[in-house]
Amino acid sequence: MFEKSAKITDEVIISALLGGVDQRELVFKYFYQNSGYRSWVIDYVCSNQGDLASAEDVFQEAVIILDRSIRENKYEGSSSIKTYFFGIAKQYWFNQRRRMNKTIHLEIPDGPDQSLSIED
Repeated sequence: MFEKSAKITDEVIISALLGGVDQRELVFKYFYQNSGYRSWVIDYVCSNQGDLASAEDVFQEAVIILDRSIRENKYEGSSSIKTYFFGIAKQYWFNQRRRMNKTIHLEIPDGPDQSLSIED
């Protein structure tokens, strides 16, 4: 059903994700092994200040978010599954980088009447 040489349509992916456990496992296997999505995410993250471990995390989270979006009818079909998935991955990585780059500044009080403040 999800062979590398076969053209997998968005409808087939959606149907499988809405199907039973066996169908969902097949589509997850397809995403990880045959779709090319994983290698694209790895390339994207690694070329945007990330490492392999971060790229794997982004890919896995994007798969989870895509699955949830389809099962909760949040995917509207206005773009292809591939475009939607890559958008999820890019946004997830952007948010991760933003979280990593936030710094916390502590002001050390000079006297007993001053307090600590935390700024973003």
